[in-house]
Amino acid sequence: DGQANCVTGDAAQALAPWMLNSSAFSAFAAQDKHLLVKFGASAIVLLVFLLFPMRVRMAHDRVERHPGLAAFVGAIAAIAVIPLAILLAITIVGIPLILLELAAVFAGIWLGTAAIALLVGRRLTELVLPATTPSPLWALILGLVVVSAAETVPVLGWFVTALVWLVGLGASILAFLGTAPIDAIRTRIGGPPMPTRPI
Repeated sequence: DGQANCVTGDAAQALAPWMLNSSAFSAFAAQDKHLLVKFGASAIVLLVFLLFPMRVRMAHDRVERHPGLAAFVGAIAAIAVIPLAILLAITIVGIPLILLELAAVFAGIWLGTAAIALLVGRRLTELVLPATTPSPLWALILGLVVVSAAETVPVLGWFVTALVWLVGLGASILAFLGTAPIDAIRTRIGGPPMPTRPI
């Protein structure tokens, strides 16, 4: 009939002050924001998989065969990020390369997260439906759901996120190396590779 009605924040607070001022409402708002961030990160990981499927599969192979080595390389890379940025800043000429370094780190994390999600999705599908071979895209989406759910756990979520980031970053770095450097590093730190199956 041409009338427009609007309930402002002040009116809502007058009607339900116990809800807007409660800690439960703040907790729900923070949780929704956290889930939105996870959804955006998962969308980026999915986009990385669609753009670079072969590189994700190579990282998947590395994290499946050498999970300990991937974690070790990821930890070394995470430690080396800050000293490398300081060295680039000292040279002054290399200051623009700091942004390139950060972009490379995040690209490695997203690529490695896709590899880990692909591995988790495949393993979960094989447990539930042993006779079914899932498609890589379906396994990736299922793995992203499981990994994102694990990362939203209040106490253990930060540990899961850190583990996924370190192992994923290491797997991404190993994906750009040949088998000879990987075998050389593995023989230095010890430990045989884990068995793998073709994707």
